[in-house]
Formats: sequence, C-alpha cells, structure tokens
Amino acid sequence: MSLQIHVSRNALWRYFVLSLIFLQMYVVFIEPYYHGTRFEELRQLLGPRLLYGSVYFLVIVHGLEAFLALRMCLAKKLSLASTLSWVFSACIFGGPTLVTLRSSGANSKEHAQ
Repeated sequence: MSLQIHVSRNALWRYFVLSLIFLQMYVVFIEPYYHGTRFEELRQLLGPRLLYGSVYFLVIVHGLEAFLALRMCLAKKLSLASTLSWVFSACIFGGPTLVTLRSSGANSKEHAQ
C-alpha cells in the first residue's frame, strides 16, 4: 500500500505554489527569528498584522479544503489510504486537488483499492 499525493498535472504550477509558500513562511517567521534584514522593507510596508493574518487565513482555508476533500472521499467510499492522500494533498495544494477529486470516478481502480 503506497501513499501518493494527488497534485495537478502541471509541474510548473506545483513548484510555483510551493515556492510561494516557502517564501511567505521565510518572510514572516524565519528571517525575523534570525534577525535578517533582506525583507525588512517588505515587512514594514505590509505590516505584521497583514503578514500574520495572511498566514492564519491560508491555514484556515486549506483546513476547510482538506475537510471538503474528506467529505468527498467518504461520499465516494474510497479506501483509507486513498482518503488520507487526498486529504493531505488538499491541505497542501488546495483547490486544484479538489477539482481533480471531484472529476475522478468513484469506482476508479487507481483511487479506490
């Protein structure tokens, strides 16, 4: 039983999204902890309230998307491993995963084992 993450087919989009997530976490959390100054002007321009608020907003939205993926998997009666991989993928990549899950058939041999 292998656990696969379901992502959109466009590899460039995957790396772009992951790069944006890493950059946001770096600007908000990592660089201030190590007293970095590279993005200090950006942090001052946007303000800590907007930066932290955007992180909290993204965590809540992706959590809701993961919950929707769980509900869709339960409705399609997928296996536990498939359900966990869809939920994890929706938590990371969000909407594109939900679109892929929605369009996949309930009796697909690829997803329901």
